[in-house]
Amino acid sequence: MAQHEKHIKSVLVCVLSAMLLASCSAETASSSAGSTAPETYSADTGINEASIHTHEDDLIRNGLGAVYQAGDEGSSVYDPEEFSSYTTEFSDAENKYMITIELNAAKTAFELTLEDSSFEFSTFEITAPENYTLNIPFSQDSASTVCSLIKNTVDDTSVPDILSFTFYLNNFDDESLAYSVKKFYSVKDGKICEIKLYDNTSGKSEPLEYCSDFTLYHTEPLRFMPAPVVSYDENKNASVNLSVYDFDPDEMTFTKNTVDTSFENSPLYYGYAAYATANDIAAYFTTTSLNVSDYENYVEVPSVSNSEINDYFFKVDDPRFATVDELKEFTRKYFSEKLVTDMFLNAPQKYRDIDGSLYTIVGDGGMDFTLGQITITDYSENGNEITYHTKQEKFNDDGDFVDFIDGGDFVIERDPSNDTFKITKYTLRY
Repeated sequence: MAQHEKHIKSVLVCVLSAMLLASCSAETASSSAGSTAPETYSADTGINEASIHTHEDDLIRNGLGAVYQAGDEGSSVYDPEEFSSYTTEFSDAENKYMITIELNAAKTAFELTLEDSSFEFSTFEITAPENYTLNIPFSQDSASTVCSLIKNTVDDTSVPDILSFTFYLNNFDDESLAYSVKKFYSVKDGKICEIKLYDNTSGKSEPLEYCSDFTLYHTEPLRFMPAPVVSYDENKNASVNLSVYDFDPDEMTFTKNTVDTSFENSPLYYGYAAYATANDIAAYFTTTSLNVSDYENYVEVPSVSNSEINDYFFKVDDPRFATVDELKEFTRKYFSEKLVTDMFLNAPQKYRDIDGSLYTIVGDGGMDFTLGQITITDYSENGNEITYHTKQEKFNDDGDFVDFIDGGDFVIERDPSNDTFKITKYTLRY
């Protein structure tokens, strides 16, 4: 949620800054000709609010939270074309179709039109679940974000395409509700239909209104995996909660099941569990730091890379680690000594002991948003060494899927006596 709000604020700042630049000359010319209103300054944005001359009624907000000013006729203010429709190709493994998605007049539902090769039409309507709202693209330029098209890119098996629609929470009073959920649709007998969802993880198939697992990895032709959840016991031993959604194209159902992650019974998902553990720990050295609660108090330390500046270290608030040695000991449980050394040396988050406590630089290594999900394609064994080969989604700057690229090898050294592993080769996702 915080990331969403941060994104909204960033968009607002960028848009308002562009407006200021566009109106700079006009503001300068008029400033000497008339009186000026009292000035106010926004600490959050750094923008002189009196110079913007916006009013609440002038601001238009769409479903993504982006904000822009409705400018006067002939102005250079950004005024994008409203989302109207999106058309995509679709295959049910035997036939080709065109699906057009439009917003109804009341903006309460998506109307889908299916056209086959004989120019025959059928329609279908999608509404948001209770407490959720439609994901309406910000503009026609971003029309493709209205849904995701899932194709079988795992093997040559004929599997119908799947449409995935995301809905966002509009009732923040209920903290038990997920911020975003998904529903899925496909084509059967020449008609669009909803894929029914079931949860069989308890051994009893229960219907689900929607899927609250936001990320789904296409791991096998008829199987999808939600992002695994990693937790640790009091001894810092990792445990991975891993489930799958099995797709039945005949019945048009998605059924959530548990999956065995032991190497003997399921070497593929053993690899996914190990990779999830690697990602979880590596995040402390790439995309986030260990938890910090007190941002008001910090310690300035001369920077190692630049002696003319100081680095700001904040005290870590994580009961698992009191010192750097404890953090290193934990990391060595899962990574080789070389990888541990590389992470501590190269991470933007620097960890050090100050006055007997663990401190860190709060930062991240940045992300390449043209790189998407990584999935395992196959694996090979050499004694106790298992090499998992991967592929990664590649997108263009507009967010459209381009192709898969080599995601690098993920290599672990397995100890069969206790079914543990040590990661010896790991490539950062971003």
